[in-house]
Amino acid sequence: MYDERSLPNLDAIYPLLNYDAQEELRLLLRLRQDLFKLHPFKVGDIIKLIDPPNITDEEAPGWAGYRHLLSYGSTGSVAERSCSDHGFGILFKVIETFWVDETGNHHELKEPQTKYFNLAASRFELVSNMAQAV
Repeated sequence: MYDERSLPNLDAIYPLLNYDAQEELRLLLRLRQDLFKLHPFKVGDIIKLIDPPNITDEEAPGWAGYRHLLSYGSTGSVAERSCSDHGFGILFKVIETFWVDETGNHHELKEPQTKYFNLAASRFELVSNMAQAV
């Protein structure tokens, strides 16, 4: 998976390449940057989860304590954007203000906590475009 900030440092290897390889590398890096122009979200956008992951003890036991954060309609923001052979992804940033015990009771946290989840961008819809708000 690649995010926008993971461009490799090519200063050391670039001079070792022949002209054709340098041009190919320039083209690939330009295409990679242009790919993010097609991403459905921008960093900072407010988004809503419309296709929550299936969190069960069998499929995703490590996420069981976060069901309340990853349920339909949960809102948060885009912390990072990524792309892979599976499509566009995001790092979903959500603020946790309560936790849920085994019986389903909600308990307020003393201080809100920020949580991050890597999920497919297709699981979300835009609530507020921060790029237009600026």
